Amino acid sequence: MEKRTKEQAIQAIKGSISSIFSKEDVIAIINSIEEPKNLPFNSDDLAQDITDKLRTDHVVEFDSAEFDLNGKEIRLESVDFDDTELRACVYHIIIEHIGNNI
Repeated sequence: MEKRTKEQAIQAIKGSISSIFSKEDVIAIINSIEEPKNLPFNSDDLAQDITDKLRTDHVVEFDSAEFDLNGKEIRLESVDFDDTELRACVYHIIIEHIGNNI
């Protein structure tokens, strides 16, 4: 049986001929209802907050950046960062959005 929303399942039942449903019929109908997959937070806001935090915290050691100049192109060759600070930064932003339920 195809997956459907609760409203679609109700409409399918309303559109059918009246009869007595077996337990198997009811179970099949219930199993066809697709549960909504709502995140407990806005993922765009989470990504933006992480980006903003990374820009303001001392995760990237800007003084360590090495660049390469190739014609009119400047490439960042390497930069050091504190992975412990990065982990802590991302963790704290996630906790702010989701809470301690992770």
